[in-house]
Amino acid sequence: MAIRDNEIAASAMGVDVALYKTLAFGVSAGITGVAGGLGAIAVQFVAPDGYTPSRSRSRCSSAWWSAASAGCPDRS
Repeated sequence: MAIRDNEIAASAMGVDVALYKTLAFGVSAGITGVAGGLGAIAVQFVAPDGYTPSRSRSRCSSAWWSAASAGCPDRS
């Protein structure tokens, strides 16, 4: 809180400002990386065919078993 409130006063009291700022950045980057990884896993779990932001994807472009059941032509 001392660094957040007044950086100069914290430095005058002997707090290593550079160390704690670097540590806070590293911890936040680590948490963000874990959250991004978990978000990617969640998207893959919810939509196993992959995330496509546009609706122009054909129903025949998914996996072979769903394309075969949808009456799509054979691509082999």
